[in-house]
Amino acid sequence: MFSARELQVLSEVARGKSNQEIGKILGLSPLTIKSHVRRIFKKTDTSDRQNLVSWGYRQGYLQRLRKEEREITEPLTDRERECVVLVIFGLSNKQIAKRIFLSEDTVKTHLRKAFKKTGAMSRAHIITLAWQHELISHETWELGAQV
Repeated sequence: MFSARELQVLSEVARGKSNQEIGKILGLSPLTIKSHVRRIFKKTDTSDRQNLVSWGYRQGYLQRLRKEEREITEPLTDRERECVVLVIFGLSNKQIAKRIFLSEDTVKTHLRKAFKKTGAMSRAHIITLAWQHELISHETWELGAQV
């Protein structure tokens, strides 16, 4: 389904890298990376990096990605974990707020705290860290297809 280059790009997207950063890593221009990302979106029927990375884990493309060596010393609260789960399922902050009866600003606060605790650089990256460090049970991921 994917070329070797597309798998490299997908892996770097999962690590929270920007097109410019991916381009430097792979020795390509950011515009070339953008073209690869668009092609990957089309092949996976996704439209953003958050949903792409979640799809990649659920379909098995990213599960063997080398674990990032980072220590997450402070556990996520139940509410932070709940917000991260809904990010994994592809929901926006507004959709999360509606789903769990909070204000959008409160959701942003919970996610900001989860990002700080994990060192995540983006929504796509927190999905990777949630998988790699088992912040969310792997069984929960299966529910994502049903949300």
